[in-house]
Amino acid sequence: GPILATFIDENAISCVAPARRPGTRTNPSAGIAPLEVSLNAVDYTGDNKTLVTYYREGPDLDLFDRGMTPAEALGLIEGYTFILDVRVPTGPVTGGTVSVIEGANFYEPQTTCKFQTTQSPGIIVNKFRLMCITPPMPAGFAAYEIIAGRVPKITQFGFQFHFHARAFVTLIEPDVASTRGGEIVFVNGKNFLRAAEIGETADRVGTFCSMGATSIEPGVFISSALALCETNAFAEEDDLALEVSLNRVDITNSKRVLRVRNDPAFDFASPSGAPPPGGP
Repeated sequence: GPILATFIDENAISCVAPARRPGTRTNPSAGIAPLEVSLNAVDYTGDNKTLVTYYREGPDLDLFDRGMTPAEALGLIEGYTFILDVRVPTGPVTGGTVSVIEGANFYEPQTTCKFQTTQSPGIIVNKFRLMCITPPMPAGFAAYEIIAGRVPKITQFGFQFHFHARAFVTLIEPDVASTRGGEIVFVNGKNFLRAAEIGETADRVGTFCSMGATSIEPGVFISSALALCETNAFAEEDDLALEVSLNRVDITNSKRVLRVRNDPAFDFASPSGAPPPGGP
């Protein structure tokens, strides 16, 4: 979430850096995060010019940097529990988001997910994938690790989960669109996000559009209260729920309906002529 800045003068502020995932020797770019500024903790600058680089220190640095051996990557041998990626890094403060962790050597049935100081059970899909169900948490960033191993140990890979305020759709304009697709719908609401605000990649975090049962597509973020959605092509007329998602998983339940209709057809006009003054 927002980090409170200390005002120095109209041209300078100072901020305390929050915890973030560090880069490694082989992949230093993984620890680079954009820094943006807001005057209201909602609408942020989008320059993406200032980057903060995070790096790791400590006695297990070599273990952290070494990654997986080929045998561990193939699941041939049991090795060091390793978190490579968090596929769903954000969700609402109400909890219930299914967040997928990818890595290696997820074996223990007692593996637990840890959000700051709150624990929730981990569901092991296979050796390389773990599912965590987020608990209700206050808005902001929470340290996201797992507790695993025959001798339980908390991982320290520096991942974060962002708990955000719930998004809502209040109005869509227009609420009628053509089945041919390609039309822009203005979606009004609140608590919309863009990737730059929370330092994540745009394909995972942002404001996405969901129309009925079609795939979730990226929207165009205008502000925390306005986004643009482009309609898909539909084979037939239908009434579709138009909702938004901030992580491609959790979808709003605002019950706003987009009516999709065929284009009107025009065959001929009769009579085909009229006097200059007009009239019937």
